[in-house]
Amino acid sequence: PSPLPGYPLAQAMCATCHSADYVLYQPVSSRAYWQATVVKMQKVFAGPLPDTAIDPIVDYLTKTYGTERDGAAPATPAAAPAAKKA
Repeated sequence: PSPLPGYPLAQAMCATCHSADYVLYQPVSSRAYWQATVVKMQKVFAGPLPDTAIDPIVDYLTKTYGTERDGAAPATPAAAPAAKKA
């Protein structure tokens, strides 16, 4: 549970297509990532999201699971494997 306005919206609207656990499999990402993802769910997958719900849901996801959560380090690209020493 979260006091953020996007929490009940996400629970009500996102769960019509997939479980709430789905978010746990997403990378810790920026607000831009979550914005693009939520808009994709609305536009590409025809999720039942009114335009007025987009920003609160993105804010909730970013602050709860993204780079704006307490103590979250910014997401970084995966490091390349170290070269083997001969």
